[in-house]
Amino acid sequence: MARLLIVDDNPEVVEALSFYFENLDIETKAMTNSLDAINTIKEGNFRPDLILLDLAMPDFSGFDVLDEISKTNDIKGMNIIVLTALALSEEQKNHLQSRGVKEILGKPISVDEMDEIARRYLPG
Repeated sequence: MARLLIVDDNPEVVEALSFYFENLDIETKAMTNSLDAINTIKEGNFRPDLILLDLAMPDFSGFDVLDEISKTNDIKGMNIIVLTALALSEEQKNHLQSRGVKEILGKPISVDEMDEIARRYLPG
């Protein structure tokens, strides 16, 4: 079964994404706290096929999450998609991609985009 980790501080976004992907029979773990997500990734008990990561989170941003997990994990081997409402500069986009981020998608994300994500990054 495919595994998905959703990291977003907005409970409504987490709920909507979880509902959508769970209905595709994807094992989904959703977190509104980025530090919990880092611990989950580092512990290795839940190895996601895909991580959907919000950038603009309080206290510990998506940028911070990427920096932290790259210290102990090979994030280039992970499928990470950034979801953001932020207007990113080309420099920021390049930095994210150099860190292993596969795609950067703007919020709100459409059903068609979610379908494409599932098709492209989740097995089965």
